[in-house]
Amino acid sequence: MNDFNSNILKTVVPFYPSIDHQNHRKFWCKDQMRGFSLITHQLRFLPFQIVRPLSPVTTYTWELWSAIDDSFYTDITFPAGQIDTATVNGLDYITYFGTDVFDHEYDPGKFYIKWSDGTLTKYSEVFTIKCFTDDTLENLLRYGDDSQLVLYDLTEIIKTI
Repeated sequence: MNDFNSNILKTVVPFYPSIDHQNHRKFWCKDQMRGFSLITHQLRFLPFQIVRPLSPVTTYTWELWSAIDDSFYTDITFPAGQIDTATVNGLDYITYFGTDVFDHEYDPGKFYIKWSDGTLTKYSEVFTIKCFTDDTLENLLRYGDDSQLVLYDLTEIIKTI
């Protein structure tokens, strides 16, 4: 099974079988702290999907780890109904849709999710938790020498997912 391309739900947050795979072909990862950024809200992570071989295990651990020093940060408790497991063609697809908010805000910073079912462990792509106000995402778009600030209402974007 190809861990990198087997998701039915195409998301921007892939999961890897190890930290080495997470950093694969990213020679700058540790020295310059991953010079790219998937941005997510403090109250809602980006949607993702984990694919694993068919398993009777239905209890998972979800941990948030610091991407700066690979240290444990906190356990994650997803809102009720936000994790769905479906079995298709001998594979389990564990999906987080990212539509409901958490019961508390996570601190801003660079993190990744460590997921385990007790027999298998996977690590998400690194993402940056940002503090946004009024449920908007500020995205700076550059056109030549001019800059334009565009505001996206996340509640409207999520309704289209």
